[in-house]
Amino acid sequence: MMTNYDDQVQFLELIRDTMSKIKDEIPHLESWPEAEGYLNGSTFVLRLMSQMLPPNLSKDISQYLDSEIKLSNEMIDRLRREGLL
Repeated sequence: MMTNYDDQVQFLELIRDTMSKIKDEIPHLESWPEAEGYLNGSTFVLRLMSQMLPPNLSKDISQYLDSEIKLSNEMIDRLRREGLL
């Protein structure tokens, strides 16, 4: 478990930055199944990594990821409807 405060802050920033990169990449993928797979695989790894944090932070990260996944899925659906994915 990661207990050092500075390490936790850096790790949280890494998760936030990684999620931002995932969302930025989605419109550039070739199909919606690829986009969904990319989103699901990437966020699965982020969830696993967040288990290194204390339980209260891990729970917060899980809620953050749930929110970001919902927004990303909405973006994928919109891009699919518009024929862009």
